[in-house]
Amino acid sequence: MGITVGNSAIGEVYYGNSAIGEIYYGSTLVYSSGVKLTVNTFPANAAVNFSTGKVNGKTVKVKKGTAVTYTVYLSGYYTQSGTISVTANQEINIVLEQQFYSDNQLLYECGTGGYSATLYLMTTGRYHIIAVGGGGGGAAFYKYTMSRDECAAGGGSGSYFSGIFYLPTGAYESYVGGGGGAVTTDTTSGANTAGAGNSTYINNVVAAHGGQGGYIYASTHEQAVGGAGGALPDVSSAAISIEARQVGYTGGAVADVGTVNGGAGLYGPWGAGGGASTSGPTAYAGNPGYLRVIFLGK
Repeated sequence: MGITVGNSAIGEVYYGNSAIGEIYYGSTLVYSSGVKLTVNTFPANAAVNFSTGKVNGKTVKVKKGTAVTYTVYLSGYYTQSGTISVTANQEINIVLEQQFYSDNQLLYECGTGGYSATLYLMTTGRYHIIAVGGGGGGAAFYKYTMSRDECAAGGGSGSYFSGIFYLPTGAYESYVGGGGGAVTTDTTSGANTAGAGNSTYINNVVAAHGGQGGYIYASTHEQAVGGAGGALPDVSSAAISIEARQVGYTGGAVADVGTVNGGAGLYGPWGAGGGASTSGPTAYAGNPGYLRVIFLGK
């Protein structure tokens, strides 16, 4: 809003030696000498762009009441923008957030059973988490007698989770579940259960559970029960989206001569149950679980 002479705008109006700030016609503002908006940035070497006005560094002069959009940016930091209706001289402080990660950056990946780690998330944002519980171990029995006693049972596979969370900065304790141990016997020793797989988790976010070990009853009355799959994963933080949340598969079983598989892994080989065979007898430990964290962006 200003005064023009011909087609030229008058920048300033004076009364004597004093500049006039505003001129009103009745209650209507018809002239303004301008007001200033100053953006103080942290870090101090960040740059500022303004959408309009007369710019001098990080200060812009505009007509009173003008809406000004500012953009503050610096390499290695997240850009920040906003819009202000400038009605008087004013200053604002803008603190940029440091950009620690690139979008879609893999931050953590582990498939070593029994491994624990503290995950330090430096940026509040969207994280894709994949978690698989450890697989249960297999169990087998064989004893050569007149009746040839034998049985075998595979371990269940660990449960599986894949989803996206909006997580704040902070330290998160994590653990990758190990696979359960196998058990074999060539004596009529009664009940034998292979080891269960352990849960894989990030505290207060998600936990995928381990599969159960195979069960055999070693006697002249053989019994075999495949280990149950890992239970439905627990989700303890609000998820933006869930791509997969599955229980594990039950292991195979045979109360006779034969070979059985453990429950199949739900994410590649991770968390698969251990198989078993009456030949030997032979049984295998369950596969370890798996944990993966990807930063998707703000």
